[in-house]
Amino acid sequence: MRLGVLIALAVGCGSSGGGVDASVDGSVPDAFTPDAFEEPDAFVCECAPFETCVDGACACENDLCGTAGFATFPMVPPTDRTLTARGEVVDDAVTGLTWERAMDGVSRTHADALERCASLDLDGHDDWRLPARVELATILDATRTPTLDVEVFGAAIEDYVWTASVSPSGDARAYAIYFGQGETILAAAELAGGHVRCVRGARDAATERRVEGEWLVDEGTSLEWSVALEDAASLADAQLTCESRGARLPTLYELHSLVDEGAEPATDPRLESAAAAVWSTTERDFGEVLAWVMDFAEGTSDLRAVDQPLAARCVRPIP
Repeated sequence: MRLGVLIALAVGCGSSGGGVDASVDGSVPDAFTPDAFEEPDAFVCECAPFETCVDGACACENDLCGTAGFATFPMVPPTDRTLTARGEVVDDAVTGLTWERAMDGVSRTHADALERCASLDLDGHDDWRLPARVELATILDATRTPTLDVEVFGAAIEDYVWTASVSPSGDARAYAIYFGQGETILAAAELAGGHVRCVRGARDAATERRVEGEWLVDEGTSLEWSVALEDAASLADAQLTCESRGARLPTLYELHSLVDEGAEPATDPRLESAAAAVWSTTERDFGEVLAWVMDFAEGTSDLRAVDQPLAARCVRPIP
């Protein structure tokens, strides 16, 4: 079952303010009801991102624990990184990660996706895992269709791909990225609607972010984020506002690095209006140019018209 026809239920009532509807035909099969998307009343224990609840206690089973979904590498688009195909795998020189080159075309539940990577033996290694949201975003080319470098990865499956990242409210929903258009959603984990591309490679624990004056400093990505949120404006006016502060608007990839999968809203609470949806400079041209937006209420992304008034979170490199 494709996730596309179920986005409206999986993420709420759809994005507001003119976001592009990514559903296939806008319909929901009769076999699925909103009850399938309700979260459990309680969880046995509340764990940090990528930890699991075992016998009432939180346990870490992979090297993503302690990262909160943050990047520990430069968040640049795939066109600015070195991706090298090598037999059945692809190596990324920027992140140090190795990717499964081809997917098997099977849609799975989130639990089955995790199991498929955990049991994968490929390229002489058996330490494969499902990628974190921020890792999968590094191979997404959100400026075109297909949203993947087919010269490196081969034929693209233009569908949803699961990540290891789950909602901070529990594992009933998990992040998936749509490689048909580029958006990131939270979808019901029990749905067999996501594909799988496994990854291997160690991740450093995220460095502690700190506030210095008017900026949130993230040494993991070598970026500083404005604590203040700029007033709603068009994309062009938002760019001018950030430039007047000696900064710029972030790319979609950089905004992915600002998502905190352990927080509600899904970013640092020290940021002003943390739950806001903010502009990126990453665009799609469908005849009408649209820009990617990250909504930090839950850390999901969608496309908006560039003349729509929207807030801005400015960014600059660490001096």
